Amino acid sequence: MTLQTGLVKFTLQLLVIFIIGLTLSLKEGLIVVCLYIVMGLIGIPVFSGFGGGFAYVFAPTFGFVYGFIPGLIAMWAIKKLDNKIHTKYLVDALACVACLLVVYAFGFSHGYLILNSMKGLDYSFSYLLSIFIVPYIPFDLLKIGVAIVCKSCVYSYYGKRIFRVR
Repeated sequence: MTLQTGLVKFTLQLLVIFIIGLTLSLKEGLIVVCLYIVMGLIGIPVFSGFGGGFAYVFAPTFGFVYGFIPGLIAMWAIKKLDNKIHTKYLVDALACVACLLVVYAFGFSHGYLILNSMKGLDYSFSYLLSIFIVPYIPFDLLKIGVAIVCKSCVYSYYGKRIFRVR
């Protein structure tokens, strides 16, 4: 699902990343996300708005896509606190927020560089923050809640090992 709301499109990509990070191991999650990125870069239209191809690297929003990789790593690092914090939902929420912040940082930085350095525009930090990040915060927090509920429902019905590759 893609909805154009300005420079950045509203997609459900982050919801999928949260679900991947909450349910798969780090290795499995990285394999899935890296394959997704490679598929898009070789021309399969899997990115938002059915985008694809190597030229997508120069799109202002591509930083959000490659930010999924360090975002998953951040989720994994927070999930390691699971033994120290006994509230599983809190660990899941913190892991998703960490992922979200990392994805925001990569996406914003990439967009800032592409628009201001490569395209020669003169967007201020605050203006780009207002179009790249701020409008999407409520939706992304909602996606975190949905991902935690999805994980909880699937695990309660099928058990924790449903997603493991055998």
